[in-house]
Amino acid sequence: MRQRSGSRVFDSHVLGMTLSRFAVLVVSAVLLVGCSACFSFACADVVGRLYAIEVEPLFPDGLGYVEGDGILEEGSEGEEPAEADGAATPSSQKGVLAFVSEPLAAARDAVQSSASKAPSNTGQNQPASEPSSPTDAPNPSPAPSEPEEAGPSEEEEQAYLQHLRTSYDALPSLYSEINAGWNSFRSDALASTESSRAAKWSHYQNLFNRTSQAELRFADVEMPHGSRYSNERQRIQELYTDLGNAAALLAQSWGRCNTDFEDESVWMAPFNQNSSGGRITYLLDYESKVQGARP
Repeated sequence: MRQRSGSRVFDSHVLGMTLSRFAVLVVSAVLLVGCSACFSFACADVVGRLYAIEVEPLFPDGLGYVEGDGILEEGSEGEEPAEADGAATPSSQKGVLAFVSEPLAAARDAVQSSASKAPSNTGQNQPASEPSSPTDAPNPSPAPSEPEEAGPSEEEEQAYLQHLRTSYDALPSLYSEINAGWNSFRSDALASTESSRAAKWSHYQNLFNRTSQAELRFADVEMPHGSRYSNERQRIQELYTDLGNAAALLAQSWGRCNTDFEDESVWMAPFNQNSSGGRITYLLDYESKVQGARP
């Protein structure tokens, strides 16, 4: 009897545990079904809100979907797109999925693309700063005017005038020697001996040196700033330049005659290349300027 009682108690205990586990399973299944339903409704509500917010403003004239070659416009329910290449038309369920998923993804891509291409408005809405009125700007103080340099004194002018006259008065003697040397150059060269040719070359080298030194003495005296004798100085400078060039060519011709006497074309080349009408061009220029050049 005691053994049978214990067995009944054990069976009751096992049965109770089994029923409890079954009840837990049933309750879990009910909760799972309820959660799935709530999740489905929540997803549908979210998709609807996303469509209303993101898709409808981008397509105010209506939204369709493309599936293969078939196009379904909004408001054309029940109409099936034309078949392409004998393929079956998509079902209404597949059209709804394409209507919800594909346009939504395309709309988001379009929004992101337009946002990336849109120019930045940074600083465009900032109010332009008003230019400050002329009265607001500080008035710059006028730069101190440099004192005008006073011209040379009359004493300085007279001293320089004397220098110009002295330099001019030295020109005629130099001109006479250079001009005479050129006038007799060819005849003297043809009648010369070896020793006389060397002497002539030395003589005209010396004449060239004296002309150059006279020109340097003239140029070394600085003209006072603002002197009224600037034009006179320029004319005398040109006269010295003409005589210096004529003296240099004469010395060069005697040098060639001394070394290449047998070839007349060599020692006559300086004259032939710098003459006009049988006269050295530098002497012609000097003669055209010398009159009236003395200050």
